[in-house]
Amino acid sequence: PEYVGLIYCNGLRTANALLFISMQNRLLRSTDEVERWNIIGGLACTQNYDHLVFFLNLAITPGNTHSFSERSRILTAPASNGEQSLITMIEFIEMKFAVIIDDSPVLLTNMLNSISWFIASESLYFRYVLLLSDLLCYRAITEEVFFNHLESARASLDWQV
Repeated sequence: PEYVGLIYCNGLRTANALLFISMQNRLLRSTDEVERWNIIGGLACTQNYDHLVFFLNLAITPGNTHSFSERSRILTAPASNGEQSLITMIEFIEMKFAVIIDDSPVLLTNMLNSISWFIASESLYFRYVLLLSDLLCYRAITEEVFFNHLESARASLDWQV
C-alpha cells in the first residue's frame, strides 16, 4: 500500500494517452481518499506536456468534484518532477492565472510556492522571475508576494550550488 504512489508515478511517467486518461477516469470515479491521493501523485509524474496540462486543468474545471486539498495537490504535485514539469506549470499559470485566482487565490499562491522550492537552474530562475513580473503587472500578486517568491526561489537555487 505505501508503494502504490511510487508505482503509479513510474507507470504514468511515460504513459500513453489511453492509460493516462484511464487513470484520470479512475480518479474521477474513486471515493477512496487514499486512492485518490495516490492517483493524483501518479498523474503528476507525467513527462508529457499535453497530459500534464490536461491534468492541471482538472483542478480548475468548473463543476469539478475534487476537494480544495485535492485541487491544490493537482496544481502543486508536478513541481517535484523536474525542470520540464516546472516549465509546464509556469506556462499553465501564464495561460490560466485569472481562472486560478477566480477559483481561489490560495491555489495560485500554492503553485508559486511549490515552483519556488524546486528552482534548480539559473535559466529556470529567470523564467520564474518573468512569470512573477507578469503576475505583478497584471496585479495578480502584490509587491510583497513578488519579493517573497523571488527570495524563496533564490534561496532554493543558492542551496543547490
